[in-house]
Amino acid sequence: MARRSALFSAIAEVFGFAPDELGPALENPFLRGRLSTLMTGVETALGTTDPVDALVSDAGLVSVGSARLRVLSDDRGAQAVRPALDIWEAALGRHGVSGRLQLMDATSERWASAFELLVAGVELLAGVAPTFVGDLLPHVALVAILDGDLVERLGSASAREFPGLVALPPPRTPLEAAEALVHEGAHQKFFDLAMTSSVLSARAYRPMGVVPSWSPSDAPPWSVEQTFAAFHAYSCLASLAEVSASGACGRRHPHSLLPVASRRAAELGAWLGGHPELLGRDGRRLVAALGARVGPACPEPPQDAVQSGLPSVTRCVGDWSVVVQAGVEPAAWVTTASSAR
Repeated sequence: MARRSALFSAIAEVFGFAPDELGPALENPFLRGRLSTLMTGVETALGTTDPVDALVSDAGLVSVGSARLRVLSDDRGAQAVRPALDIWEAALGRHGVSGRLQLMDATSERWASAFELLVAGVELLAGVAPTFVGDLLPHVALVAILDGDLVERLGSASAREFPGLVALPPPRTPLEAAEALVHEGAHQKFFDLAMTSSVLSARAYRPMGVVPSWSPSDAPPWSVEQTFAAFHAYSCLASLAEVSASGACGRRHPHSLLPVASRRAAELGAWLGGHPELLGRDGRRLVAALGARVGPACPEPPQDAVQSGLPSVTRCVGDWSVVVQAGVEPAAWVTTASSAR
């Protein structure tokens, strides 16, 4: 978490903002997304600098033990989340599914029930899997409960373009809410690790990937990063499946991934472990920690070199540091993270 904040703080400073000028706004997923698009040249202005709390009314605050969640619940949230909804609608459209998504807010007749079940899902996690509450949920900055004719087709979702934002359909049981939070919380943690740690080697970004056994035979291969993100999520879901297997947590919903999580995690982990050349130092450690056997380490290609004479900002968190440097062209920007370990 501290590394992620340091990274976005460095990016903001390169764009001319004083270190403390944005402050809590750096936790806003929509501001983080804007900073990312500035670096690639897609956008030319920062836009909103609202702190994340400005997007959430009191009706959308969840506090359960050490868990704190912000749930978008009014017009401010509906306006802010629209670009993410457009991304998810477009993704479904590529699969021939058309329609609209919308934010369920506190004025909806179903809001009270959906919100209560979300809270119950957090309480369930705090009771049976408290590690997830401290390990995954802090990476979730905003939750959007969605409505509309596409919500069941979408399921729970994360948008990599907006780090920290997760969406879920109105849960029908506490276990369904808990599963969605673990699934998307795992993705958000992985996204943060991928930004701030040596998870993948430079080789991982070459055109290659895997088609999982449960995908249609004509499906395009997953990228290495997508494979790793899925492996991490399925590993977390497998742990939740184990603690909920007795039925004491309630009945699983019809589309639950809990029954297949362990098998899918094993398949993806075996593939990643068999390709150690695609993994960075931290990636190899994570794959092994999640139970997969990892082949011998390979020499890693050198990172992009920082160029002298160009504006750069360095942030340090313990023995970790990140350097953000602005190139002449957006594609020449360099973000380099390193650790003394």
